[in-house]
Amino acid sequence: MKEPIFKATHIVKQFGPTIALNDVDIEIYPGEIRGFIGENGSGKSTMSAIMTGIYQKTSGTMEYHGKPWEPTSMVEALEGGIGIIVQENGTISAISVAENIFLGELKQFSGVNYFEEKKIENFSPLYNLDMKDFDTKSKEYLDKISSATKEETKPILKEASAVLKEMHKNLKDELMRTNETKKQEIIARFDEESKKEFDKLQNEFELINKKYEANEEHLDDVIVQRRKENDIKEAKGTYKKEIKKLYNVTYMKLDWLKSDVQYLKNHYLNAIHDLKKPHESVSLRKFKNFWLTAIFGLFVNGKKLRKHAGYALSKIGVNDIQPGVITAAYDMQARKLIEIAKCLNKNPEIFIVDETTTALSETGRNLLYKKMNDLKNEGKSVLFISHDLDELMEKCDTLTVLRDGNIVANLDKAKGEFDAEAIKKYMIGRELKGDYYRSDYDGSYSDQVVLKMVDGIEGNQLRHVNVELHKGEILGIGGLSECGMHTLGKALFGNIKIEGGYVYTGENLDKLVKSESFAMSQKIGYLSKNRDVEALSLKTSIFDNIAIASINNIAKLNFLVTKSDEKKLVNKEVKALQIKCNSPQDLVSKLSGGNKQKVSLAKWIANDSEILILDCPTRGVDIGVKQFIYQLLYKMKQEGKSIIMISEELPELIGMSDRILIMKNGEITKEFTRSKDLTQEQIVEYMI
Repeated sequence: MKEPIFKATHIVKQFGPTIALNDVDIEIYPGEIRGFIGENGSGKSTMSAIMTGIYQKTSGTMEYHGKPWEPTSMVEALEGGIGIIVQENGTISAISVAENIFLGELKQFSGVNYFEEKKIENFSPLYNLDMKDFDTKSKEYLDKISSATKEETKPILKEASAVLKEMHKNLKDELMRTNETKKQEIIARFDEESKKEFDKLQNEFELINKKYEANEEHLDDVIVQRRKENDIKEAKGTYKKEIKKLYNVTYMKLDWLKSDVQYLKNHYLNAIHDLKKPHESVSLRKFKNFWLTAIFGLFVNGKKLRKHAGYALSKIGVNDIQPGVITAAYDMQARKLIEIAKCLNKNPEIFIVDETTTALSETGRNLLYKKMNDLKNEGKSVLFISHDLDELMEKCDTLTVLRDGNIVANLDKAKGEFDAEAIKKYMIGRELKGDYYRSDYDGSYSDQVVLKMVDGIEGNQLRHVNVELHKGEILGIGGLSECGMHTLGKALFGNIKIEGGYVYTGENLDKLVKSESFAMSQKIGYLSKNRDVEALSLKTSIFDNIAIASINNIAKLNFLVTKSDEKKLVNKEVKALQIKCNSPQDLVSKLSGGNKQKVSLAKWIANDSEILILDCPTRGVDIGVKQFIYQLLYKMKQEGKSIIMISEELPELIGMSDRILIMKNGEITKEFTRSKDLTQEQIVEYMI
């Protein structure tokens, strides 16, 4: 009988009073693909995080190859043979693909003999960057403006802007000065050949940095542009509300700056954590890239690095990602493939895939499935975590079902134990009651058109696209991931400026949607497919995420936006959407995927949005939360709200939509109306 390669016994994990794992026993065998399934918050990701050193267990024991296993970081776990692809983005945007793949291992590409790992820590002035005063002053101004009258607002904001910019500039200048001093100290020790190599590499990185910075926007420029477009009017109360909203956004950006700096520190201490990457200011980009340029320019043979990174990518079947390009230039799917290449390049014996396929297109999924099977055939093991039951039943040999931190079933495909309905019951502890999808087939909605795209053009993603959304309609849009449907959703919300065509809304379709802020003013909400980066601020609370889009609504009733008003609104939505948390002040980053998605929806429901554009609204959530979302959308339809549901899941489109538009290569190829006879096979014909 085969011995397990990994064994966990009586594992308990507590987060304060919350028990995330309760007396869990797991065995993983060589040559096995084992699936983990359960509702959001069941403990799947927590167990994988403990296996890879992201979390430390509260009690219990783990063995790997028969020896005690106690990793303290992802890096240590990967070095030992257990690698993981986490749910969130695990790459750093500001550095190249090659640098991401070999981050923490760059010594092998060094051309400078005196290079030592410890010198990176000593070299980086980020370790001495003190932002306490900056943080205190930021909070002071935020508190002031939150309770200011209309007359007081402008001078407070003016003073805050001047003071914070000066403090930010001083921090940057201090960093640059320290960088330059350290750099000159090291250059002084170079021989002539090393100096030439340094100059060559530094010039290369400076060119990349300049090119990248040219695409960035200052927040101030955005504000000026919005005023030019008359999106911010000086009508009674509006100025105060917009300033409040903009200031909150500014403050979040400053907070992100600090967390981003801390994240870089962690990387170079070999304590790599999952990255929730925010957008960042030009100033941060400049001084961060300067620092990275100095480090990589001094120590790394770029040509050799890129060559080996290209080889790592080709090993997983990826040939269209350029190792020398800044990672920020690539979408979420490409970044996930970069993470997979990095992990598999270390030849792990256990490969953990945590909710990764939701970020991948069909092509990307097939690449991943192939590598999983390759590992299995090599006698290695895969732990595959997914909410897609069909996917797990097809790809896995065994399946572990978790519920509320407990293992409720271990199933073996070879023994005929895979039964979809039984697994669903194991997951939720009950049979699903009520309709999963909507039960009616009349597909009725108003004749009134509330949102319209005319002749939309955007590269090869939108080719003369025409779309109409009616009041009280659920309009489904489907196709393969690269068909253009995700771009269409962004264009309808004003998130991107399309090359040609127009988007209209309003009672008489006489208002041109030209920006996100204008769309929001017209009661249009947008839920991004890339939830953790574009839909949520993970470093802030549930309260802040829900309230941020509703400041104007609250202020219509009360000129001053009070915490009491916001609290009532947020508590109402937390209760209505059954968001599981200890308090609305909990950080969003601590929530399960399903509860994060509920927060994303709550933001727009609290804003009284009449039109919702939802891009993959059930991506990465369990079947219980899916059913809840479907019932919520149907209820909103019955209330006369209008919904665009973009989805890569055909059963979802068929089950919920009044009409379905299918896209291929940036064009609408077919329209289907609601019918109980409509099948996936009929739709697929127009997708591929």
